[in-house]
Amino acid sequence: MKPSQIALGLWNHLEGEDSGAELIRVALESGVRTFITSDSLGGGKADRILGEAIRDSGIARQDLCIIGCIGYVAGNAGHGYSTAKARFTGTREESEYAAYIDSAVKSSLEALGLESFDVLLLQDPDQTGFRSIVVWDALAKVKSDGLAASLGIAPGPANGYTLDLLHAFDQFGDRIDYAMVVYSPIESWPGELCLQAATEAGIDLIVRESVVPGGPNAPAEKEKRQAKRDAVREISESRITSHGVATLEELWVAWSLAPPAVKSVVAPLPGPDNAPLKDRLESLVSLENLDTTELAKDFDQVRETGSNRGMVALKGGTQQFQGKIQTEQWPLDDELEKTAEKHGIVLDRDYLCKGDPRDHRDFGMPKRGVPQAIDRRLFIQLQVFTDVDRDAAVAELESAKTPAVGYADLNDPRGMGVLLWDEDPIALSQRASETYGSPGFSQATLKPEFTMLGRTYAFGREDDVEYWLTKRPIESATFAGRPWAVWYPLRRKPEFYRLPRTEQAEMLREHGIIGHHYGSAAYATDIRLECFGMDSNDNEFVLGLLSDRLYWLSRLVKDMRSTKQTGEFMDSLGPFFVGHTIYQHAG
Repeated sequence: MKPSQIALGLWNHLEGEDSGAELIRVALESGVRTFITSDSLGGGKADRILGEAIRDSGIARQDLCIIGCIGYVAGNAGHGYSTAKARFTGTREESEYAAYIDSAVKSSLEALGLESFDVLLLQDPDQTGFRSIVVWDALAKVKSDGLAASLGIAPGPANGYTLDLLHAFDQFGDRIDYAMVVYSPIESWPGELCLQAATEAGIDLIVRESVVPGGPNAPAEKEKRQAKRDAVREISESRITSHGVATLEELWVAWSLAPPAVKSVVAPLPGPDNAPLKDRLESLVSLENLDTTELAKDFDQVRETGSNRGMVALKGGTQQFQGKIQTEQWPLDDELEKTAEKHGIVLDRDYLCKGDPRDHRDFGMPKRGVPQAIDRRLFIQLQVFTDVDRDAAVAELESAKTPAVGYADLNDPRGMGVLLWDEDPIALSQRASETYGSPGFSQATLKPEFTMLGRTYAFGREDDVEYWLTKRPIESATFAGRPWAVWYPLRRKPEFYRLPRTEQAEMLREHGIIGHHYGSAAYATDIRLECFGMDSNDNEFVLGLLSDRLYWLSRLVKDMRSTKQTGEFMDSLGPFFVGHTIYQHAG
């Protein structure tokens, strides 16, 4: 039997043995005929309770659709269910995949007391599960052995995995009959991005809500979700009867079923707490023949109001995660980039969570509605020496055409500062070693108090963020028309970071106006670097001020002292290095 429009998912309903059995009994009496279980639910308890309830009901097996999920935990013939996540990546050898899948399927069926699944879903796969031909060959064998009539995939229950799902559609679409995705009036994103692809591939979708993870943020997340439900309810109340549905819960199902690819909706769903579950399920089952054509046209406003677009960090492969491959998240690679392009997904427009704490890229102003994002930056270092043979040092820099700026130290007749940069901090260190190992520096002594190291960063207002982070600092430092430079580190007081964002922004604006006046008059320009965690004195920023007149730089520093930020929230400034350019090469 194929999945019906209403399916009952057993997650979150197994607090006790009796309550789980009662839920299934009520659902069967209400006409529900599609049930989704998993070998991970209750350590295998869901399989056993569902099997017993089916036998007690007297309903013929062929009149039920049983959807099983495996791949989230390990099972074996002795019902040794594990509570640990044991998928593929890093947990077992590729040669073990087939035996694991076969064992997990048979263990689940044995607990259910059934001979086969109507649909078998690979649950919450890791990257290997989405991509491995060995995994999908093993699943195909399960089907050919008669243990499952159809196959599918069930990412989640967290939001995300859309790019990986589309990649699986492209690679294994001939084997995938069903996919279970997170999609509802309050969570249409990013599941909506796979609707068209599923239709084109002939893959039917089962849709559900995501599960709010536990932890300290769970209450706030549940409150946000309830607020969205209330907003959707307010819009929909006046429209419900016009579409032949009587409750918000019924509307919820009808709306979810509107896309052609969606064939089944997982219940229970948000409904009145005082309504008996049996009545709620019966009303949902009665929607089996509801025509959703008009809903697809009329409920764009519901989608807009309940939209979660850009509001939740996405699991699976995403450009916003740059770490190593983990069980539920991994960095974007070339395959997923090609998948996104094939399906018309512009990553930083269509697949971006604003404020994702994992995303450490720098952002500039949007271009044609697409935020600029870059994971490139310059590391820039100034080191100052005394007792330098300046002529020899400059000659060596010129001979090697070293990308650098050399400064004569105004406060030390035999002193010299050298500014080096690179996107790779290791390459920067190697270049410094080569430069300062040359004869011109053989008698030199480092003045560590003037060593400054920082990285370029964006404010979010850059019209070309790549240029501002990787090119403009070099152009500014090597511009022959600004031979004077003042470099210094600074650190704000901790109290600054505890101020409201609006108050911080106002102080920075005051500071920025002064800088803008000097820049627009072509008196001076600057290079601003962050140095959090890279400075021996715990400084936070490095500033380089550049001009063709030293006087203008001194005036700029003086004018900045009058601002609220400097006057009240600056913990330290300096030391100040003052230099005059004697070598420049942009590289």
